[in-house]
Amino acid sequence: MSTTTSPHRSPGNALLTLLIIAIIIVGGIWLLNRHSHETVGDRIGNAIDAAPAKFDDAADELTDKDTYRKTGDQLQDAGAAASSALSKAGAATSQAISQTSADLKAAADKQKEQNAEASSSKANN
Repeated sequence: MSTTTSPHRSPGNALLTLLIIAIIIVGGIWLLNRHSHETVGDRIGNAIDAAPAKFDDAADELTDKDTYRKTGDQLQDAGAAASSALSKAGAATSQAISQTSADLKAAADKQKEQNAEASSSKANN
């Protein structure tokens, strides 16, 4: 009888694998930062020190009058375009309604003539 055995990992192998991965990660971080004389704390401190200036720049950009003027101009142009499109649509709708009204009136007049002719031919018979 043939039996197959599955490979069994011991806790020592898993611990050794995790230790090797940790060494590789620490070595990679050291390798990337070996020429830098700043510590991680220094970098974080510099980023925190630079944040107010960046916030001021962003706030200045948001409150810039040119930005408001450009936005106002764009809104005015969009409003004019919408108004023009609405006027054109209204004119086209009015023209279609007038044409339909004229067609209905002509059809009603024609029907009246046909009814009158039918009535007079019945009266003559």
